[in-house]
Amino acid sequence: MYLPEEVRDETITILKKKLQGRRESLQTIADSYFKIVNKYATIRGTDKDDYFEIERLPNGITSVKVFRIIKGEKGTLFFERLYKPNETKEIWIFGLDDDDYFEVKGIASSKIRLRLSGGQNVDTYNIVNGSKTDVYDYKSKTSKIESKKGTFQFRDYYFTNIYDYKKIKYNSRAIVPEIGFNPDDGFKFGVGGLFLRNGFEGENFVSKHKLSAFFFFATNGFDLDYFGEFADVFKNVNLGIHSNFTSPNYTINFFGYGNSTVDLSVDPNPGEEEKDLDYNRVRKSSFLISPLLIRIGEYSSKLSFGVN
Repeated sequence: MYLPEEVRDETITILKKKLQGRRESLQTIADSYFKIVNKYATIRGTDKDDYFEIERLPNGITSVKVFRIIKGEKGTLFFERLYKPNETKEIWIFGLDDDDYFEVKGIASSKIRLRLSGGQNVDTYNIVNGSKTDVYDYKSKTSKIESKKGTFQFRDYYFTNIYDYKKIKYNSRAIVPEIGFNPDDGFKFGVGGLFLRNGFEGENFVSKHKLSAFFFFATNGFDLDYFGEFADVFKNVNLGIHSNFTSPNYTINFFGYGNSTVDLSVDPNPGEEEKDLDYNRVRKSSFLISPLLIRIGEYSSKLSFGVN
């Protein structure tokens, strides 16, 4: 490795070791990146007329070929690839602009889900093999259907029909331990988790799950809580599910029914001792499950309707 004399100082040995280490790990890094990129494979057409030929082959393999359409006929091949089910979970194909033709054929089945987004202008769909095939296009634009197998979703939803290279494809999760203290519960220790599943449709998540579990040392009680939200079960409406469970040792403070209730911790009756916080603690075991509908409005505003 050659370096200019001007940068040859005491750090050159460290720099060489780091570069050599990266070189030795290059194959491992490349293999890891290959797995990440190919799990949700993305194929783009052009802003001209394109012909997408997808064929389901034996052993779960899916063949994708993309041709230019020249004078109304299948022309030059500019993309060809075989996708294997042990490497790829989904294939996303975006036609982009102009009049595109999508053909899905073959008699074999595959575990790989195929998502086709026509994009702008008049697109034609010939879906002969509709196994695990979803088609998305604008409702307000003209589409031609020669064979309607699979699932078709025609609606004017920008974030589904547009190609965005920054669209999040991968799921995420976070698990965080929590510790705290307050006079009522004493020390509490627990863990909280957030599990987010992203997907093809929409600009946000497909489903979101929040879980928490806490143990309270002062009462030996525990509290379990779950909230799940599933996006777009109806147009601009999410489904939410809230569930909560508290153990028989779980306590809450009860100070009375109104403002006229005597606070025995500061205003004891004549001849009685002042009561401590334990006097107002009430053991409460509970179980709650509450479904709700969450209306998504402008600027990410939310309006919820639910039952307990």
